Amino acid sequence: MRIIARATLRKFWEKHADAEDVLINWHKRVQEADWTCFQDVKRMFASADVLPGNRVVFNIKGTRTG
Repeated sequence: MRIIARATLRKFWEKHADAEDVLINWHKRVQEADWTCFQDVKRMFASADVLPGNRVVFNIKGTRTG
């Protein structure tokens, strides 16, 4: 898995401090993963969805209201 920009994650958690631990943990798990197909991704992250161009979107922290 190639994470396009870790700096983007950092910028996000600098604005949303409650997301820092979750994003750091997600980043670590993704870097250590050895996926060979999208089903491998889904087994680890059930809410992941595939996008055109073989990209994947992750719902890392869920939706927050209020």
